[in-house]
Amino acid sequence: MTADETTTTLAPWDPEDGRRKTYLAALRRGDVDAVMYAFLGDAPLTPELRRLGEYLVEVRRQSVAVIGQHEAFVRHTEHGDLHQVVAPVKLSIHDGTLVRIPERRCRVYTDNGEEVKGEADRSRWWEWRDVYTRKAVLTYEAYNLVNQVVGCSVVQPPLVTVDGEQRANPYTERDRNGDLIRIVIGIHVAGPAPMTGNVVVVQYQLDLDPRADLHHMLSGILRRRPSDEDDKLTDITGTPPVLLMPRQHFTEFVEEQAAADPSQRYAWHWVPFTGGIGYAHNLQHPEIMKVYAKYIDMIKFAPRKAQTVARRNAMKAHPALGRQTVLTDDNGEAVVRAVGWRSPSGDLDIYTRALDSVARGHRSPAIHVIESSAAYIPEEDRTGDPDLDPELEDDHQSTEKADDDEALHAQLLDELDELVSNMTAKQAVAIGYTGREADLDLDALTAFVGAARELTNGAEE
Repeated sequence: MTADETTTTLAPWDPEDGRRKTYLAALRRGDVDAVMYAFLGDAPLTPELRRLGEYLVEVRRQSVAVIGQHEAFVRHTEHGDLHQVVAPVKLSIHDGTLVRIPERRCRVYTDNGEEVKGEADRSRWWEWRDVYTRKAVLTYEAYNLVNQVVGCSVVQPPLVTVDGEQRANPYTERDRNGDLIRIVIGIHVAGPAPMTGNVVVVQYQLDLDPRADLHHMLSGILRRRPSDEDDKLTDITGTPPVLLMPRQHFTEFVEEQAAADPSQRYAWHWVPFTGGIGYAHNLQHPEIMKVYAKYIDMIKFAPRKAQTVARRNAMKAHPALGRQTVLTDDNGEAVVRAVGWRSPSGDLDIYTRALDSVARGHRSPAIHVIESSAAYIPEEDRTGDPDLDPELEDDHQSTEKADDDEALHAQLLDELDELVSNMTAKQAVAIGYTGREADLDLDALTAFVGAARELTNGAEE
């Protein structure tokens, strides 16, 4: 052994720091001795092991780039060009990238926050509150953030097919009174498949009827029972403010209402729903007045809503952006893994050309095309914007968690399945995964999922 090849022994390793944490920190610093010490502990560091450590540091230096505020793992082609990028994207209910949809509503006494089981005690103050779990959906802004890594091209073509005919995109339709009754908009998205980098093109079309939001809000009042709210839900005749009835019965119904109270003769209106059935509703009722005040604003923003929903749903349909829901932490935040690909030749227009080719009807075997169309559904197509959504107020962003342990237990199991699906067999063994975690109680399952999160988050750093 020469003088240059003497062995080196490092200071004792702090076990509380954690082997993985120490290793990653050493790689970031480029500290060869610390990198190998994370593996070997007090074992002698021979010249051969030192050269191995230098190789690991150099591989990481060539394989990790900084994108914005994130470190991203990158892969290179045989020519040394950047090929694949994997980066974490942080989302939150506080910045509008996530929105929690209430799982249910409960009655709560406002003097002590106690949830009411059964009928409310009307001698005490109480109110309806929405109850949320950790589950949240991604907003349009969230998909834009993820797309900063993925790099998909999102375009609105000039034409859209409506009832078999080509129309200007977006297409709008009004009834004989000039009221907006239909918006059809098409959005195309082209980008890489996350596993292979092959080009995938999504052709998405949304058919939005703004009246669906009015139906949704009227249906919400229809489902409420007078005993669940207060005495003001019915009028002096005891009639609820919203009823389902056939059109041919509406005139007779109004005459009956007017016989009991003449002021009701011009109070009622009927809007069609489906199959000759519609919503009869009292325009003088305070709850209905609030519905129409909201609906008037929503009609004003309907074109903007169509754009937001169509772009989000088109991006959601692409496999590189296809995550729809996440489970947030206690702070209302979540981190999703985004995978993007960059052309080895530096060609930034590859997806734009793919969109043009598909639009002209020239479909290459190398391009996978996904065609998708959908009608607007208020419950499923919430945007998270109170101006655009029915009955979505600011307090819907509350971080209040559901006290329904069974629902939370099921969500944690779903998250665990997803985490384990992205692990190697060695990693699954490391956390003690057996496949029988459904038998754990809520506290034990929460701790187990926390360990799985830590392992997978560490693997992505």
